[in-house]
Amino acid sequence: MRKILIFCAFIALSGCIGFGKTPNSEFYTLSSQSSDATQAVSTRKLNIGIDEVNVPNYLSRAQIVTLDEDNVSLNISEFNRWSAPLSGLLQRIIADDLALYLPNSMVKPQMYNQQDFNFVVSVEINRMDGTWDKEAVLDAWWVITDNNGKVLSTERSILKRPLGDTYTDYAKAQSALVGELCQAIAQKIAKLKS
Repeated sequence: MRKILIFCAFIALSGCIGFGKTPNSEFYTLSSQSSDATQAVSTRKLNIGIDEVNVPNYLSRAQIVTLDEDNVSLNISEFNRWSAPLSGLLQRIIADDLALYLPNSMVKPQMYNQQDFNFVVSVEINRMDGTWDKEAVLDAWWVITDNNGKVLSTERSILKRPLGDTYTDYAKAQSALVGELCQAIAQKIAKLKS
């Protein structure tokens, strides 16, 4: 009888195993703009460094952050995550997108060692979020300096784009907003003397 009860308990437990299973995490990345969708804003040959992108603490995490409809409550998704730290991901995508707008220039993330750049671009993200079925928002300050650290331009871009209801929509919308930011930076660089 005892063996039968243990067997029944085992069967009951094994039937419950699938119900308490934790969902798998989904990972997302930002993508650079298509070369077909961008137009060069300058044909100058420049060396441009992209400094590490500063992100606020609420975004400095693996989880993707969105806003509630009240525009003050944050939703931090445990199972929808960035594929890499957001700061480094943004630095790489900004370099890639700027290179599309400045096709004759060498644009790359600035590493710790000093290199001979004509310009260095620093970006500080104020806000990067969105509200489902409304809009995605990218709010950033950006500074262009020469290789000696002299500030040549300081700007702020507040960009918005319609947002659907999935995390794929969110990653695509933020990728497009980063592309718009890079277009603005490229247009400014095109006007600066090196």
